[in-house]
Amino acid sequence: QLHNYDPHRFEIVSAKNSKWNSGENTLYSSKITVKPKQPSILDEDLEQWFDKLDRKYGNLTIPTISSDYGTNGNLLLLPISDLHYALKASMLETGNEYDCNIAENLFFYVIKDVLTRTKHIKLKKIIFTIGGDMSNFDNLAGTTVKGTAQDNACGYFEMMEKLFEMTIMAIDMLANIAPVDVILVNGNH
Repeated sequence: QLHNYDPHRFEIVSAKNSKWNSGENTLYSSKITVKPKQPSILDEDLEQWFDKLDRKYGNLTIPTISSDYGTNGNLLLLPISDLHYALKASMLETGNEYDCNIAENLFFYVIKDVLTRTKHIKLKKIIFTIGGDMSNFDNLAGTTVKGTAQDNACGYFEMMEKLFEMTIMAIDMLANIAPVDVILVNGNH
């Protein structure tokens, strides 16, 4: 439906025109294939975005879990993967509930749980791995990189802003305990 085509949001991938005769009539056919443009972000945009982030977190309302996991060791590896932030699922359709709020609560629950279980260990370093499908989709069209449509609970920019905010908050929480190395593990979205 080209009446919704916005040349600023899509780019032409291919175009083909055909012409043929059918008796006394000349017939024509045109076909174009478009794809969503990937958003471009300028350095100034990133600086403005980071400047407006709320870095005053207040009290997190995440339950504390106590368990003793030993007393030796000085490196904590904290991998966060397959969060699928922005995935939308309902009990009626999938048998489970999942949305942005549930994903955020799970993200911080895991971090708080690990920190609670290791609070008695003197840590020299924390390795925090992120990525590996932290987001549920990766473009404005709401699909994976291969074009698989996803059920999403929010838009692309809202998802990315929240994921960056959550990641920065988590790094700040961890940095209060020990120096943090962040490693990005790529996934398929």
